[in-house]
Amino acid sequence: MPTIFIDDQAYEVSDGRNVLQAALDNELDLPYFCWHPAMGSVGACRLCAVKHYRDEHDEHGRLAMGCMTPATDGTRVAINEPEAAQFRRSVVEWLMINHPHDCPVCDEGGECHLQDMTVMTGHAHRRYRGKKRTYRNQYLGPLVHHEMNRCIQCYRCVRFYCDHSGGDDLGVFASRDRVYFGRVEDGVLESPFAGNLVEVCPTGVFTDKTLRKHYTRKWDLESAPSLCTHCGLGCNTLMGARYGSARRVTGRFNSEVNGYWLCDRGRFGYGHLSAEDRLLSPQMLHSESGNMAATLAETWKEASRGVAAAAAAGTLAAVGSPRASLESNFALRSLSTPERFCGGTAEPERDLVARYADAARGGAFYVPSLQQVERADAVLVLGADLTNEAPLLDLALYRARENGAAIYVVGLSAGRPGEFATAVEHTDVHGCAGRAATIATSLAEGRHDDPLVAALAGAQRPLVISGTQHRDSRILQASLDLVAAIGTHATASFALALPEANTLGLALLDGGIGISVPALVRAMEDGRITALVVGENDLFARFEDHDRLAAALRGLDTLVVLDHMVTPSVALATHALPVCAVPESSGMLVNNEGRMQRFSQVLRPSDGVVPAWSVARDLIVDAGVSPDDDWQRSEDVTAALEAAVEAFVGATQVAPPTLPPRVGAPGWNSNEAINHLQIEVGGPLHGGGPGRRIFAAADATMDERAV
Repeated sequence: MPTIFIDDQAYEVSDGRNVLQAALDNELDLPYFCWHPAMGSVGACRLCAVKHYRDEHDEHGRLAMGCMTPATDGTRVAINEPEAAQFRRSVVEWLMINHPHDCPVCDEGGECHLQDMTVMTGHAHRRYRGKKRTYRNQYLGPLVHHEMNRCIQCYRCVRFYCDHSGGDDLGVFASRDRVYFGRVEDGVLESPFAGNLVEVCPTGVFTDKTLRKHYTRKWDLESAPSLCTHCGLGCNTLMGARYGSARRVTGRFNSEVNGYWLCDRGRFGYGHLSAEDRLLSPQMLHSESGNMAATLAETWKEASRGVAAAAAAGTLAAVGSPRASLESNFALRSLSTPERFCGGTAEPERDLVARYADAARGGAFYVPSLQQVERADAVLVLGADLTNEAPLLDLALYRARENGAAIYVVGLSAGRPGEFATAVEHTDVHGCAGRAATIATSLAEGRHDDPLVAALAGAQRPLVISGTQHRDSRILQASLDLVAAIGTHATASFALALPEANTLGLALLDGGIGISVPALVRAMEDGRITALVVGENDLFARFEDHDRLAAALRGLDTLVVLDHMVTPSVALATHALPVCAVPESSGMLVNNEGRMQRFSQVLRPSDGVVPAWSVARDLIVDAGVSPDDDWQRSEDVTAALEAAVEAFVGATQVAPPTLPPRVGAPGWNSNEAINHLQIEVGGPLHGGGPGRRIFAAADATMDERAV
C-alpha cells in the first residue's frame, strides 16, 4: 500500500486513490463540491486545493487539486498550509457572490453540503454588495423542484443524469458568465432515476417536491433504516417521519446493492402509507349490509372462533404474500402447517422462482450483486423489461455498457436498455426461448460466428439476465440451459428480476411443500378448506378467473384478511383486520440475489394496528395450534424461523450492530457524511454491509472471480 504524507503525517492508503479520497479515508476535513465517490473526479470546483510538494526538501510547493492528484507512494501534500486554506476560502467566496443566501427558506437548509463547506473553509464575512446574477426556474415535473439561483456550477447534476445514468433531457447551457443547468424547455424529467438529483446536488437547486407538501427539517425527522418494497432488488432506504406520517425517503448506502442511488419509484412511492382509503379499522361481513366497521374485540372474537374450529377440523389454510415480511409469512405458515400454507404468488411465477431458488442454492450459477453487474463484460437480457421490472438493474446495465460491456437484448420489450444496447432483437416468448437454445448449442459446439455468441464465449465475466413477468417456463429453462453452456467457458452469472420485495424469500419459505393458488381454489370448492387467513395479499391479483375465485371465497365459513390496503379480497372477508405496512413494523425481506436484509420501524401505526405476525401469533395461541409460541418481538419470530427452515440459517445475524438510523458526522450535516461511516470512501460501512447471503455456494466463489 502506498504511504503518503499529509501535513507531515504519514498515512497508508489503498492503491488507486487520489489525495482527496486519502484525506477523507482518514477522516481529515478537505472540502470538495464536484467530486463524488461514484462519479470520480473532474476538477471543476477547485475547492479541494492542497499544497503539493515535490519531496521533503521542497519548501514552496504548488497548489494542486486533491481530487486530481494521485495518492502515489511518497506523495507529500499540506491541507492546512496558509496559501491552500486561503485559496479554498476564496473559492467559496467567489461561489457565494451570486448565491441568494436563502438558507432559512431553502429546503436544503440544515443538511446542505454548501453550508458545511462554507463553514469548513472559514468563509464567514460577505464582502460583495453588488447585484446578483439571477435565473428563471423550470418546471421539471411533480417530483423534483428546481431553484437555479442556488447553483454553484459543480456539474454534479449533469454528470449523474447524463454521464452516469444515460439521461438526455437535462443539460448544461452556457453563454458568457452565465451557466444554466436544466432542460431546453419546461417539462417532466424523463429519467427513472431523476430523483437522485435531490441527493447528488450539494446545494438546493434540485429538491424533493413531494417533501415540500409537508416540509420538515432534517433534525425534526424520526428516521430509521428501511428497504424499498417496489420491486425485488432490496434497495436500502432511509425513511423520515414526523407526527406519524412519512415525509420523505432517501437512499441508504449499501456497497453491494444500490450503492448511492434509488429509482424514482423507490424514492417517491410512499404516498400509499397515508392514503385516505387505507384499512385502519376492523370490519365484519354482515349478510344484509355487507362489510361494516366493528370493534376490534368483537371482530377478533368471531374471527378467532372460526379459525379455531377449522384448525380443529383440519380445514384451515393460510395465504402469505411476497410483499410481506419473512416473519409475517412464517407466522401464517405456522398457523396453517407448511402443507396448507399458500405463498400467494401466481402460477406459473411461483414455479419459476422456486426453480431459480433451487438452482441458485445448488450452485448452478453465480448470483451477482448490482455492483457486480456493473463489472460484467458481456450481458444477455432475455425476455425482461428491466426499466419496469427492476429499475436499478437497468442502471447497473448502463454502467456495465459504459465500462465497455457488450449488451444484447432479446425480448418483447427492450425498455430503456434498448436505447444503449449493442444489439436488440424483438421477438415473442417462443422466440426468446428458441434464441437462447441456439446460443447454447453454438457455445457447446464452439461455433462463434454469431456476434452475440462470440461476445459471451470471449467474456471473462458473462452474465444472463431474465425476469418472471412473462410467466413462461420456457424462457427460464432456456436461461438456465444457456448459463450451463456458458459455464463451460467461464464462471457463469445469472440474475433474475423479481416483481416484489419478498418474492424469493417466500419461495424459500414455501420450499415446494405449500399449496399453490389454483390448488387452494380447488380445495375451497371441494370443502377441504372451510376457513382461510390471508396475510397482506389480494388473491384476485393472483388468480385470473375472478368469478370462480369470488364464488370459492364466498363459500368459506370464515375468511380473515389481514392487510393495510382495501382490496377485493378485503371486500369479501368475513373479518378484515388492519395490520402494519413495512415502515410501521420491523422484519426481514430477501432480495433477488438471496440477500436477507432487515428493515426497522419508523412510523407509529394507528391504535389497534399491529404487524401481521402478531395477529397470526394470537390466532395460533387461540386455536391451540402451537401454545408454546411466545413471540413478543419480530426478532423472536426470526429466531423461530431460523430454527425451523434450513434456508434461513443466520437470519438472526442479519443486521450489523452499526446500522445508522441517519447520516451525520461532526462538521458534516449533508448526506456526504456517509464518508465517515465507511471503512474507506465508497467502500463498505464500518461493521459490515447490511444483509446476509443465502446462496453460500455463490459467495464462496466471489473472491475467485475478477469482478
